[in-house]
Amino acid sequence: MNEDYKQYIRSFVPGRLRLRHPGLKGLDGETVATVVETVTAAEGITGCTINPRVGSLVLTWDAKRLTTDGLMGYLAFWQAFIPEVDDVKEETSCGLVDTARSAAAIALDGLAAVIAPKHKGTSNAPRVVQNRLMLGLCAATVGTAYLYKGLHAALGWVFVAFILSHSLQRRKAL
Repeated sequence: MNEDYKQYIRSFVPGRLRLRHPGLKGLDGETVATVVETVTAAEGITGCTINPRVGSLVLTWDAKRLTTDGLMGYLAFWQAFIPEVDDVKEETSCGLVDTARSAAAIALDGLAAVIAPKHKGTSNAPRVVQNRLMLGLCAATVGTAYLYKGLHAALGWVFVAFILSHSLQRRKAL
C-alpha cells in the first residue's frame, strides 16, 4: 500500500478508531474472519469489526495497555496486507444512475445557498437541503389539495420521489 494509512482514519479517540479503505470493500466472509482473528490476536487489541459493504473497520483497544504509538505501529504493519487501491475491483454501475446522482448533487449544492445558507459548503448541506425541500413539498401538496388538483398531484409525485430517494439513502437506518 503506497498511500499513508493515516489518510483513511475517519475517527480516533483513545480506545476506538474507525477507518475506511477501498481495499476493505467487498471482502468475503472468510477473509473478514481471518483479518478479525489476526488483528484481535495483537497485544492490547480488544475488538475489530469490518463492514465489507462500505469498506470500514472499527478497532477497539485497551488504552492502558496499548499506546497510540503502538497502535500506529500495528496499523503501519497491517497496511501491507490491504490490497492496493488500484488492485481493487471497480464497482460497475449504470451510467444513467451515476449521471442522475451527479446532477442531484450539483442541484442540491446550488440550492444550499438559498435554502440552507448556514450549511453551504459543509458535508451535511445536501441532506439539510433535501430535508427542507421535502418539508416544503409536503406543505405545498397539502396546501393545494383543495384548490389546485393538478398542481396537488404533480407536487405529490415530486414529494413521493424525494421520499423514495430519502428511503434508499437511509435504508440501513430503517
